[in-house]
Amino acid sequence: MTARLWGLMELPVRRLLPVLLVLTALLLCARSYAATEPAAGNGETAYAEGVAAFQAGDYTRALDAFLRARAAGYQGVRLDYSLGATYYRLGRYAPAKREFESLLHARGLAALCHYNLGLIAVAQGDRSTALREFQSAYAGASQPDIKRLAAAEIARLTPSTSRPARWFGFANLSAGYDDNVAFAPQSGLALPSRQGSTLMTVLAGGAGQLTGSYANGIQLSGSYYGTDYQRLSQYNETMLTLGSQYRYVSDPWSARVGVSGSDVSLGGAGFETLGSLQLEAKKTLAGGNRLAAGYQYQHVSGDRSFDYLSGWQQQAFIEDEITAPGYEATFGYQHEINRRNDLTLGTEFLSASPTRNRLYAQLKLRSTDLLSWEMGMTYEKSSYGKPDILVSGNTTTTIGRSDALYIGRIGAGYKLAKWWNLKAEYRYLKNASNVGTYSYQSNRYSLSLEYLMF
Repeated sequence: MTARLWGLMELPVRRLLPVLLVLTALLLCARSYAATEPAAGNGETAYAEGVAAFQAGDYTRALDAFLRARAAGYQGVRLDYSLGATYYRLGRYAPAKREFESLLHARGLAALCHYNLGLIAVAQGDRSTALREFQSAYAGASQPDIKRLAAAEIARLTPSTSRPARWFGFANLSAGYDDNVAFAPQSGLALPSRQGSTLMTVLAGGAGQLTGSYANGIQLSGSYYGTDYQRLSQYNETMLTLGSQYRYVSDPWSARVGVSGSDVSLGGAGFETLGSLQLEAKKTLAGGNRLAAGYQYQHVSGDRSFDYLSGWQQQAFIEDEITAPGYEATFGYQHEINRRNDLTLGTEFLSASPTRNRLYAQLKLRSTDLLSWEMGMTYEKSSYGKPDILVSGNTTTTIGRSDALYIGRIGAGYKLAKWWNLKAEYRYLKNASNVGTYSYQSNRYSLSLEYLMF
């Protein structure tokens, strides 16, 4: 009985694990309910199956086994608590709440159940109920760990005396070196320079809440990005972006709709004007996973000699975000379609309308509270619908362009102070094309200082 009890008294979320160390009193509590539990039979067997499945992380199978145990007549505090924990793991908060509420009068369990009910209320976005449950857990707890955890949640949910911030800002100053400078190398729309240069970049921006809150409301935002190559000023780039987003959260779903406009310059002259519409939806799953999907439509106007870039671009993506105590990981796929004016020079034709399929992954590891590591990899396959027509002397070549782009990066971040961060990164980029002009690779090294403003 002891092994089974500990297996199912594993609490619903990671922050509750320390409490397991102080729940030996539940053994006595379980004995007090032993008179209502059959000692053997199909219910006992099903319950044991549920314990094994729960400990293996198969919560769907665990739920099925626990429900079969209940149907077979197996009863008691162990099964009720086990069902509550399993429902919570599956993100089914309503039945989890019912199970924990049924145990509020069980000897020695009230404070723990109030704490769990508070976590359910947090997950459902019900702050007032969560605060009330945590206060009940704190007042009724005899175990120090439960009292400490409840106090931490109360402090987190209690509003400060100062007014919540309605805006935030950020600034990032970076210095580095790129051994092969090219404007927007992923696009393949400008030939690589095959020259290196030191560089300075500035990224700054902010956002203000126009209505509601960050989770449910309208937000205005803006940003500025500038890159200055000391040796190759013709590749200097600036981008100014202004936009607005509406966010909506209804657990476990969240959604965002945004519009933005951007003005891009290259070498001090106009390059592109962009108008974008973004749609995104996310769903939080059990176990720290979150699925996201989105779509973006972008209208592009090329400036003067860059009119061949004018047209539109559409992107759709799906990704899985995984959050765990020591790391965060993202895996995604993106499909992109471009329809541009393309470039005609006499009898030559160069397509600027690729279709792209992109796979990407990134991982962030937290070594300590101050130090973190980041790694990322991207693979992108681009196919151009219309073949390029190239003329060399009296020879005309027609070829359908196809590119494969590889990007890898690794970096580290160190928290200098509350709002200050220091970051270092190395990025390797290689583009392999069946049109030799577009094949290149580059190595970029950068060190940046970041300041967050709230």
